[in-house]
Amino acid sequence: MRTVKPTSGLALLALVGAALPAAPARAQSPPVEAPDEVASGPQIESEHEWYGPSVLAVYGAGYGAVGLGWLGRQTRYDALRVGGTVLQGAGALTMLIVVPALHWQHDEVGKGFISLGGQVGSAALGGVIGRAASDGDTDWMFLGAAIGHACFALGDGLLLARRERVISVQTTARLELVPMGLGAGLRLSH
Repeated sequence: MRTVKPTSGLALLALVGAALPAAPARAQSPPVEAPDEVASGPQIESEHEWYGPSVLAVYGAGYGAVGLGWLGRQTRYDALRVGGTVLQGAGALTMLIVVPALHWQHDEVGKGFISLGGQVGSAALGGVIGRAASDGDTDWMFLGAAIGHACFALGDGLLLARRERVISVQTTARLELVPMGLGAGLRLSH
C-alpha cells in the first residue's frame, strides 16, 4: 500500500486547480443606469377653458336692459320714464355685479376684481373723453361712457374670461433593487 504524504496531496490539488478555468470570485451587479427620461417633478396635464360666452351674454343682457330703459326715458309718459330709469339701473348693476361673480365662480378672484375695476374705470374714462370732446354736453358724456365700457366688455369676454384647469397630476416613482453589503435592499425614488 502506498501512503500519500500531505504535501503531495496539496500539490496534486494545486495542479488540478490550475488546469481548471478560473471562476469569478463573486459576481458584481452591473451599475444602475439612469433611464433616458428622468422626470424632474410631477407631470401636470391641464386644459384651457374659455367661459367668455357667459360673460358676453351677461353684458348683452345688461346692454339690452340699458337700451330699453333709455327708450323708456324718451317718452312723455311719467310711468315709462320711471320704469326706464329703473331698467337702466338694473342693467348697469347686472353687468357690474354678475360679470365679476362669473370670474369668481371659475376661481379667478383676481380677474373678477380686474373686471369690476375695469368696468368702472373704462366707463369713467370714456365719459370724461366724451364730455371733453363735446364742450360739456352730457349726451356725449354718456355716449363716451358707453363706448368705453363696451370696449372693456369685449376685452373682458374675449381675453380675460379664460382659465387653465388642471385635469391630472402624475408623479413618477421607481422601485430599485440596490446592493447593500452581502444582501440587497429596496429603494423608492421619485
